[in-house]
Amino acid sequence: MTCIVLPLATRVALPSWIGLALGVMKDSALVCVVQVTELLKSTQILITRLQEPLFLPMICGAFYFIISFPIARFGGYLEKR
Repeated sequence: MTCIVLPLATRVALPSWIGLALGVMKDSALVCVVQVTELLKSTQILITRLQEPLFLPMICGAFYFIISFPIARFGGYLEKR
């Protein structure tokens, strides 16, 4: 069971798990609806205070990229294995 079924099931399920993890991370901006301050909401607050409309969103995008790129690469590596 663990030598045959588990590797086959992992190959089928792994892409959807990684896609779901990346989707949840990218959709975390919806958390601001329940008054939990997250990265994009904090960036909007800082933009209104510091009047830096281009620099701060670029930093926010870099944080999202730094978080999501390794997850996507690791998922691609696992899919190839």
